[in-house]
Amino acid sequence: MQTLFVFSLGNTTVANTAFILGSAPILTAFAARLILGEIVGRGTWAVLAVAVSGTVLMVAEGVSTGSVFGDLAAVGAVLCSVGFVVILRARRHVDMLPSLIVGGLLASLISFVAVEGRIAIAVSDILLCVFWGGVLSSAVLVLFTAASRHLKGGVLTILLTIDYFLGPFWVWLFINERPSKLALVGGLVIFCGVMGQAYLSSRGTLATKTSRH
Repeated sequence: MQTLFVFSLGNTTVANTAFILGSAPILTAFAARLILGEIVGRGTWAVLAVAVSGTVLMVAEGVSTGSVFGDLAAVGAVLCSVGFVVILRARRHVDMLPSLIVGGLLASLISFVAVEGRIAIAVSDILLCVFWGGVLSSAVLVLFTAASRHLKGGVLTILLTIDYFLGPFWVWLFINERPSKLALVGGLVIFCGVMGQAYLSSRGTLATKTSRH
């Protein structure tokens, strides 16, 4: 997930990466239904279609602008994120924090192979990497893993969408990377789908209670 996320940021805009990742809550609810038996109502299909439509819009833009690799990497990161949440929910009675260590080691190995062993990095960049990976990213994953014991999969990822949809605007504000019109439309479509799921969940339309066998 982390590796694909970095690849995506390097090959498409922050807006495309963030908005595509924003479809994770809906896909997670769908995966939780198929794999864990967490019951979801009919509204899930509608919001799933909305989220997929927004993602397709943004990937289509990637085809026309030559950034399709970055968009597809973001899609891959979403699928990994969904698998991460489903596994956490399936084993919520087990301490899954050690899995973060395994994930970090694997990401390091993949990155080392990707750069063909060339790891000459400026000290300033190393410090940024340590701050991002060792502080920010680690804190998020630890808190996310702890929260998975108490919140259902769909709720977990809905909380994360705040970051996905605010991220592009922070980048726009500070480094003047403006989202394209199609990216904004696709992001708005995904956002509407996610908020629709949140609304229906609060009304009890999308039941997410795990079925008892």
